[in-house]
Amino acid sequence: ACVLRWHGTTGRLLRSWSLASPAAEQPAQIVNPRFVHWLDYAPGGECFAAALGDGSIELRGGDEGELLACADDAHRAAASHVLFAAPLAHLLPDAGAGGAIPLLSAGDDAQLRLWAVQASAAGEPRPVPSACSASSVPSASSVSFPQQLSLRPVDGVALRGKPNAVAFCLGVVCVADTSDRLALLRPDPLAGLLDQMDVL
Repeated sequence: ACVLRWHGTTGRLLRSWSLASPAAEQPAQIVNPRFVHWLDYAPGGECFAAALGDGSIELRGGDEGELLACADDAHRAAASHVLFAAPLAHLLPDAGAGGAIPLLSAGDDAQLRLWAVQASAAGEPRPVPSACSASSVPSASSVSFPQQLSLRPVDGVALRGKPNAVAFCLGVVCVADTSDRLALLRPDPLAGLLDQMDVL
């Protein structure tokens, strides 16, 4: 799995980095390899989230691609989509505390999940699961992101089929999946992430 960063105006390649695990740490994977299925940058561009074919999602530094956090068991099948959705912050526990940013992920396991992305507490260990380690990750001393991050699951909902696209607009999460319908999910802060599902 490789990420390429291009200049938006000139089209020149600025940077590339690998998200692949070293072969010594992970055997060759035929089903659901670690291909990058989707990327989304956090507001401000300090980091991006990656949805990977092995079901994991990663947070990487926006400039150097260093690994900041990982959920290696985010989905039971390929993770197909990630989306930072700042307007969903009111759904996070202790909303507004610590500057947590909501992240949605969807996977071929027909699940939509809500995650809280926030700075790890000082001194809090941030283990990197073996599925998420990569030989291209810089050492801790070279990490340029000012804080270590944590990726914490908050809520989730079952979808009707494997998701093809996820969008957030006007307070509604829209999911196009492999079923013949479009799901519109209205977040409810009292009942959880997606209390109500309307299908068109």
